[in-house]
Amino acid sequence: MTIREHVLEVLQKFPETRNDDRKLYIKVLEAMGLAREHHPSGTGAEGLFIFQVDLDKLPAFEAVIRRRAEIQNEEQKFIPTDPEVLQRRRLYIYFHHKCPRELLFGEMEELVARQGSGNAKEMLEAICRRCPKLNTDDCQFWKIHA
Repeated sequence: MTIREHVLEVLQKFPETRNDDRKLYIKVLEAMGLAREHHPSGTGAEGLFIFQVDLDKLPAFEAVIRRRAEIQNEEQKFIPTDPEVLQRRRLYIYFHHKCPRELLFGEMEELVARQGSGNAKEMLEAICRRCPKLNTDDCQFWKIHA
């Protein structure tokens, strides 16, 4: 699998990685089999472990982040679920044709059905409150689903 395929898989399976590049990178390393859980006996410590022989196989952090940016910005897939991250990354400006709420709505319904998350509606409303298209003629989704 390519780095892009691993990033796509992780963004789909772990929505929290859409908001945090460090979490995304660690999950990609795990998906690639390069970071493994490690529980040293008797120490009580736990964490991820990377073998020294695998260091040459590690993808560059920047390469993973570039793939995430391409997926989120250009393809408008698996966009961040945190409104502050959307605003900080200035992603609202990339969604000329679809609003972020519309892009996330189907994904959030699926997450609610799978995980029973009660925060999905609040998260979607928070995204709308920060969107520059709110209460304009361009914001058709809010009018229909509010």
